[in-house]
Amino acid sequence: MADALTMALVKRAELTARVGEQRRDLERSIAGLAVPIAVIDRALDASRFMRAHPVAVGGTVAMLAALRTRSVLRLLTRAFGAWRLLRKLQSVLARFGA
Repeated sequence: MADALTMALVKRAELTARVGEQRRDLERSIAGLAVPIAVIDRALDASRFMRAHPVAVGGTVAMLAALRTRSVLRLLTRAFGAWRLLRKLQSVLARFGA
């Protein structure tokens, strides 16, 4: 009886080690997909927002159409700069635990 139990425990240890190896292999193989998956997640979030707020999206499109191209580009440049500044501020605050 003890021999069968020992064999079962050895087999269990071997299987556990094999599962651990397979888990590490899987993590390594999908590690490169983290960034593309994050981009897809953000695109899906944007799509959900647009579906949930069609009036806001339509108003934004109408406003951009009413403005001239130069003013739209200027507005987008400023918005992008503000967004980058906000992201940088968030990362700095995150480092300090805020």
